Amino acid sequence: ILILVFGTAGGCLIGLGIAKRSLERTDYYRSLIELCAQIEAGISFKEEKLADILSSVEVSSSALRRDIANYLAYIGGGELNMDNKLLSDKERAEIKGFFSRLGGFDVETQLNELERAKAMFESRLDIACRKSEKSSSYIKLGSLFGLLAGILLI
Repeated sequence: ILILVFGTAGGCLIGLGIAKRSLERTDYYRSLIELCAQIEAGISFKEEKLADILSSVEVSSSALRRDIANYLAYIGGGELNMDNKLLSDKERAEIKGFFSRLGGFDVETQLNELERAKAMFESRLDIACRKSEKSSSYIKLGSLFGLLAGILLI
């Protein structure tokens, strides 16, 4: 019986891990969209410097906070590293492109670039939301596979 319990619990934990990663991706893209809106407001209305906006911005995604910190280090003369493990290589390249284009244009062009990026992030968010809707399935499947493994071990 202990084998069944541990197998089910292990499978459930694996399912929870997959579901958590899916939810973190969704939160990352929501935070990116909020970031674009905050940058737009800061540039348009307050005429703040980009570094000041990014230094004071509050985002819920810890992965995006790391990316912002990497970008601020890049502005200070470092290298632009986007090592976010939540994203695919293609998505990382898109995010790196977004950050590398920040601050490289006049105000009007920058606002247009932010709108384009926000549209891209919204489409990525839709995809991430559809995938995260399956998160309860991951937990159930993990539990079932754990239970099956426990039965096979008996």
